[in-house]
This record gives sequence, C-alpha cells and structure tokens, in this order.
Amino acid sequence: MSVTDQRVGDVLARFRRLGSRQDREGMARFAITAERVFGVSLADIRTEAKRLGRDHALALALWDAGWRERPS
Repeated sequence: MSVTDQRVGDVLARFRRLGSRQDREGMARFAITAERVFGVSLADIRTEAKRLGRDHALALALWDAGWRERPS
C-alpha cells in the first residue's frame, strides 16, 4: 500500500466519523445529490484541507475514490 493510499483511507475514515445524517438530509433539500456522501460540513472539510496541505496526488486519489461532498 502506498503512502497516498494510506492517506486516502485515513481521510475517508475521518470524513465517515465527521459526517452526519442531518447534513446529508440538508444537502438533499438543496438538490445536492450524489450516491456516495458522508454529510460533512464545509467547515470540517476546510479544517481537514488545511491540516492536509496541498497534495495533488492525494486530491486525485480522493476524487477517484468516488465520494462527493457539498460543492460550495
């Protein structure tokens, strides 16, 4: 397993813990639909992004994982 694969797993596990049913339902009310979402708040996404820093390989790997969160 590569370092990037391990980091993807760590990020997805953290988002799984941070996600909430309430946020997923809120996304649906605003027609933000995707089959695979955790329901993570934008504030939590920003905090995680700041903690992770810039990493293009990680960004691509997370995109390829297929989980989608709120776009705004």
